[in-house]
Amino acid sequence: MPRDAAGTRQLLLDAAERLMAEHGADGVSLREISAAAGQGNNNAAAYHFGSREGIIEAVLDRRMGPIDERRAELLAELGPEPSLQELVRAIVAPLAEASRTHVHYIGCFAQLRVSRRYSHLITHARPRTNSFAEVRDLIDAQLGELAPEIRSQRRWLCASLIVHAIAEFVAAQVEQPYGNWDELTDGIVGACVRILDGR
Repeated sequence: MPRDAAGTRQLLLDAAERLMAEHGADGVSLREISAAAGQGNNNAAAYHFGSREGIIEAVLDRRMGPIDERRAELLAELGPEPSLQELVRAIVAPLAEASRTHVHYIGCFAQLRVSRRYSHLITHARPRTNSFAEVRDLIDAQLGELAPEIRSQRRWLCASLIVHAIAEFVAAQVEQPYGNWDELTDGIVGACVRILDGR
């Protein structure tokens, strides 16, 4: 087990991510996170991150940065006039790819989205989500005929579908509606395109 400060922080973040995926951000204390990370000092999480909000910010920083970088790569590969399907895939694919490796993150993220106390940490996540904002604006430009409130509603529906479909796919132990990650990604992209572009 790493004894240095950086190693301790990673253990605490791993524990926080897992516990928040299982119990929600509101259902986990800093002392529980410290204990789950194997720290003899139950105040370790408070020492390293200051507060529950501080450790949530660190969890998001650790995952959202690389996800956004991957999204920027996909965006750069698109032509000058990307299709709606290509843009939606640039939203979905990086999150799905990350969830294959970091299996607790998507559950943690899903819990944060529905937390009354902590959802603002996601909705005000810039600059961690610069490429996400760029893709969102490009999608909005393709839906220019729709009223702004309708576009906003449809984006929210898609975001909920993306996050919770991936989270359920990761959490499911038995029957899956999709056989593999590629099929899941394709299914989510297709559903979101229909939601966004439905007239």
